[in-house]
Amino acid sequence: MKKIFKFIYITAAVLLTGYLSSVFSRYGTNGWYQTLPKPEIVPPDFVFSIVWAVLYALLILASYLALSRTESLLHNSANDLFLAQCFLQILWCFAFFAHGQLAFGLGIILLLDVAVIKMTLLYHKLNRLSAYLLIPYCLWMLFASVLNIVYVWMYGTSV
Repeated sequence: MKKIFKFIYITAAVLLTGYLSSVFSRYGTNGWYQTLPKPEIVPPDFVFSIVWAVLYALLILASYLALSRTESLLHNSANDLFLAQCFLQILWCFAFFAHGQLAFGLGIILLLDVAVIKMTLLYHKLNRLSAYLLIPYCLWMLFASVLNIVYVWMYGTSV
């Protein structure tokens, strides 16, 4: 029964993260973001929703595999990183898209990169498969960071 609650907890956290991130992202994608010329490396808009759906599914599965194991100090640290990356993801969407704060968004996404990489390394100690499932998430976050850097370079600290 405890594993069912853990699955519900993880799924709810990821879905809430996805929902809030999409709400904040819509502010920018329906406003200032659409008015800017996009760098050539930016994928078409429809790609983002597909990629995030896959990444969220992998995040749920990976987190369940890692966090449903017996409680330990390692488990608690992994859970803290899981929650931190959820929070940072929401905060990045709020800063970057909802408010057009490109440089502040860059600082947040770099922290998010660190949290996701640390989470992946910690998950590896708890369940190797969970870490492998997070590799696409790590790569996507690094790509998103590069895009954020490009936007700061092209448009300055805010729009």
